[in-house]
Amino acid sequence: MHPLRDLKYDDAITATVVQCGLGDDAERMSLDEARRVAAERGSHLVQQFDSDDGTAYCELAPLAIPPRWEEGETGPAPFDDMLWFVSSRGCRDYLMGRAGTYTGRISAWCPHAAPEYRSYNVSFRDLAEMSEASRYFVAGLLAGVVPAAPIESGPSDEAADQADRSAWYAAQYLFRTRSGAWTEHWRVCTECGAVLLPSNLDDRCSRHSDEG
Repeated sequence: MHPLRDLKYDDAITATVVQCGLGDDAERMSLDEARRVAAERGSHLVQQFDSDDGTAYCELAPLAIPPRWEEGETGPAPFDDMLWFVSSRGCRDYLMGRAGTYTGRISAWCPHAAPEYRSYNVSFRDLAEMSEASRYFVAGLLAGVVPAAPIESGPSDEAADQADRSAWYAAQYLFRTRSGAWTEHWRVCTECGAVLLPSNLDDRCSRHSDEG
């Protein structure tokens, strides 16, 4: 979800070509012409998305100034009592879904805690004891959020590309079976200097972790 500050409208739109509307009713015009039409209609020019060719896809809309989100209801979703696990506090808590923070984090719900502490996040490695339904739930969730394989850039280097692909297979296997976490930070094994897989949150590679 984009932050509201990223919304482009009126003078913040920089594309030279604008398409207003979609489908059969779409009209392509210059940015200056689109701004003129918006002013004539008492509307604002709001950019919905842009494209690789530099066209801004927009709509003419009565945008509130300053922009604001619509108001909606908030609150926890009903939890499924089949999706239980034993938390670090020894309580039977419940899995809810993607946490929306770091890759692999899972939102959880504790009905026994004070209201302000009932919602929190966990990782797969935190879930030592859980129901069979929870195991399937976590497996499906992690399978659906595995980051994409690396995209080659620059001159082709078959050996380096193959090493990247092999590392990605190992990283996604570790992610789905043991760690449930994925970081974008570069880190190095403190024992041998190997670059750590992004799903390995330890400070040593798997070979040296097994030794220690």
